Amino acid sequence: MVVAALSLLSTASAVRSGYAGAASAHFGGLGSRAGSRFLADVLKNRDGDLCTPWAKNACPVRPPGNKLSCCNNHCRDVLSDYNNCGRCGVTCGFGELCCGGTCVAVAHHANNCGACGRVCQPGVRCEYGACGYA
Repeated sequence: MVVAALSLLSTASAVRSGYAGAASAHFGGLGSRAGSRFLADVLKNRDGDLCTPWAKNACPVRPPGNKLSCCNNHCRDVLSDYNNCGRCGVTCGFGELCCGGTCVAVAHHANNCGACGRVCQPGVRCEYGACGYA
């Protein structure tokens, strides 16, 4: 019972901090030949993983729609991260989301109505995060 509870807590912690961070923390002391090529792929930096700001290519290049930057030693997508919107340290206000690197009040924005990229039909207003609310 205790082992199952500890295993569940460990799994929840791994999900919260990212599998790469958990694998690195648990297996980081092993030699380079101790893991497989699959584990090596998992350990590459992803959004939320640790990084070194002064290192070249601290965070990997991502497909269009993502832009990872090293903010406070963690890779963050500055195009959608609420606490690092557009660049490190820019926090969006209450009721705003980070849409494409800009803080947007999605409750009344016709091109981001209730969520980033949700566009209302021409002539339909965005009210309270819903197109045509009335």
